[in-house]
Amino acid sequence: TSEEALAPGEIAEAKSTMDSATYRREYLASWEDFGDRAYYAFDRSTHVQPCTYDQTAPLCFAFDFNVAPGTATVFQEQINHDGHENLNREFTAVLGEVWIKDNSNTEMVCRELVRDWSHHGGNVEVYGDPAGGSRSTKGIKGTDWDIVREELGKRWGRIQVRVDSADPGHRARINALNRRLKSADGGVSM
Repeated sequence: TSEEALAPGEIAEAKSTMDSATYRREYLASWEDFGDRAYYAFDRSTHVQPCTYDQTAPLCFAFDFNVAPGTATVFQEQINHDGHENLNREFTAVLGEVWIKDNSNTEMVCRELVRDWSHHGGNVEVYGDPAGGSRSTKGIKGTDWDIVREELGKRWGRIQVRVDSADPGHRARINALNRRLKSADGGVSM
């Protein structure tokens, strides 16, 4: 196996940066059946825990520019002060979401975020689909990211837009989230 051929440091690095199923497939030559769940590392008993919202820490919104449904996830990067077992020192706390079933648009999602989180006193950072920067036939006001800057800027002023220049690909996004849910070394980052 690869574990016998590689240095222990390389193995430790791989385990900390991959979810367990991907690690077994890539390093142990194991056939892995991911079943019908994209986010197979999610476990309700591990990942659904009370979180503390910090009104002064940056609040993050992750956009998915769909019409049905229109969605955004609300989260903060936090520090594990309570020593929760297997929870990494730094982790992502998901605090809420906007979910508009049908006929959504970027303005509607932004207005829901402002309505639900207008009390937030810290900075706001936004993440999401790089394709939101593309103009479309409906893009009279500009790109989806232009609309996000305008709508959220009305409440929070200048916001930080943190979007990759290119889509990393479907499989890479799924692997990254599964690794944050639980890495091969057992660490939980979300």
